[in-house]
Amino acid sequence: MDTGSIVLLSVCMLIALITDTTRMIIPNTLTVGGAAAGLLYHTTISGWEGFLFSFAGLASGFGLLVLLYAFGGIGAGDVKLFGAIGAITGTLFVIECLMYSIIYGAFIGILLFIIKKQLLYRISKIYYQMISLMWADKVKIRWRNGSENQYMQFPFMYAVFPAGLTSLYYAFM
Repeated sequence: MDTGSIVLLSVCMLIALITDTTRMIIPNTLTVGGAAAGLLYHTTISGWEGFLFSFAGLASGFGLLVLLYAFGGIGAGDVKLFGAIGAITGTLFVIECLMYSIIYGAFIGILLFIIKKQLLYRISKIYYQMISLMWADKVKIRWRNGSENQYMQFPFMYAVFPAGLTSLYYAFM
């Protein structure tokens, strides 16, 4: 990865971190601007080959995250941000960044469950749901805790930012 891509990625991710942690939003001007900057930069440097490289990264980042968005795991801004990251860095980097983001996100989620003292409750809920699926006609489960439908949310940038740093580290190792 060249210096221009690193600068574009750093600026884009830093602004996304600030806006996502303070307002829980990643602005369209940032994501569309980042994607356009990535496409323009790579096209300028490498011509059609650079454009195709950047467009493939854009499509990969956006396409993979649409699945998580469809299941309600992330917001639309995160989807567009990964499209921009892909346009700036290419397919391989955006896939690595996504995998590290999922790992960091899982650790943050488990940490939140521990802090809020819900880890055992959530594990037992999953266990009982699996049992009820196996013997659906025989097992009736009632939940005592009325908060089971509440979701714990945190800005996905808490996971994406260290994932980007990790991906950069391994890109130069």
